[in-house]
Amino acid sequence: MGTTEGMIVIMDIIGFINDLKKMNISLYHNQGKIKIIGPRELITTELKEKIKLYKEKIIIALKNEDTEKTNVIPKATLSKNDCYALSMAQKRMFILNKLESKGITYNIPLVMKMKGRFQVNSFENAFNALIDR
Repeated sequence: MGTTEGMIVIMDIIGFINDLKKMNISLYHNQGKIKIIGPRELITTELKEKIKLYKEKIIIALKNEDTEKTNVIPKATLSKNDCYALSMAQKRMFILNKLESKGITYNIPLVMKMKGRFQVNSFENAFNALIDR
């Protein structure tokens, strides 16, 4: 299959995925498997067979879609003021921090269980993108 022909197949797959979205059917990929979420009456055997037939191409299209979504994180724009107004939550955090100077007010305890191979570079890039925002 040539490059142009391969691109046409991917474009057809993207069209197929978009058509499914219009019917409230979503496709997700996880560790080489495709998950289908939507109204049961619309998820027919024929649809499942078509998804199986184009599984690899669908996964490529879904990965590209994921990449496009994650690459666009708009940075926050701030005006150059000497001080900024605080929200009520920020004021509460500030007061709690002043009352307990060595407290854990700003700590947010969180535990996450992750599946698959952990990619340190991707995690670091995501964390830095959050900080930039």
